[in-house]
Amino acid sequence: MRLRLCSGKRRCKTNYQWIKEFESKLAQAIRAYLSVKGLGNDVEQRRLQWAAQGIAILVGNLLQGDETWGQSRWVDTVSPSSVPEVLGPGHIALDGLLIFGQIGPRSQWWEPFYGSLQISETSDEIVSYELKLGDAAWGLGKVRYNEHPKGWNWSRPEKWIFVFSKP
Repeated sequence: MRLRLCSGKRRCKTNYQWIKEFESKLAQAIRAYLSVKGLGNDVEQRRLQWAAQGIAILVGNLLQGDETWGQSRWVDTVSPSSVPEVLGPGHIALDGLLIFGQIGPRSQWWEPFYGSLQISETSDEIVSYELKLGDAAWGLGKVRYNEHPKGWNWSRPEKWIFVFSKP
């Protein structure tokens, strides 16, 4: 399965048509993951990685043009901290870390991440999502990759820096 339309250091223009097309591919990746969830094998892990990478690409494109995010940052990936929770048919929620970099200093940072996405049961469409990242109390880009003082034992922030939602 190929998700990459635009990600990482290669910049894309955020536009409605692109996001709609990409959401269709992301819905396919989430459906593929849900079809093997619970098997506990390499196929399940690989499909979770595809879905998480797709979420990261979507978030990266949603962040483009935001003044707080800036022009020189790029999203690398979303790394789930545990197995996503299934909230209902075609509806997953995951906690983890969003890993991002900045053009120039060759460093990466991570931010807490939460995503809830629901796909259509009858088509390759994302019906709704809520994507949250960044701890407003810490500030953006304060924790370098692999240096979080709490490691993976973090809790969701009281206030997020970025929140994207689709209904």
